[in-house]
Amino acid sequence: MTLKERIKSFDESKLNLFLLSCIALGVFILTIPFFFLGFPGIPLGWLLGSAIEIFNYATIVLGAKLIISPQVDKPIKGAIYMIFTTLLRIAFWVGGLALAGYITFRLESQWLNFWATFAGYVPLTGVVVVSMILKNKKKKEGE
Repeated sequence: MTLKERIKSFDESKLNLFLLSCIALGVFILTIPFFFLGFPGIPLGWLLGSAIEIFNYATIVLGAKLIISPQVDKPIKGAIYMIFTTLLRIAFWVGGLALAGYITFRLESQWLNFWATFAGYVPLTGVVVVSMILKNKKKKEGE
């Protein structure tokens, strides 16, 4: 099975995770020169923000599958999971920015950049919006 066939076999959530991972890796590779220019916080901040965002998206997908799965005998477990992971996601977002902000502004260190960490959170919105537009476009063409 070729990579193209494997990618076409992905469902929407796996494709979004794959695209988020590709964006994270691609931008990280593009920011590697900042290590040699004395700004290691830019690629490391991007990596931290991207890792948090990928983890958060994965927990959203897993929680949605738990809630709508017909095998779940008690949907309350899924709801509790979603509440817990929502709080966990917020903690990761705030914690990542707090850590990056502390290192960037308080310690005035170049080892983690607040703005690069924040930028690592951004691609999820774009990927999901484009995915939804393409899905709606396919639905309209299929009608």
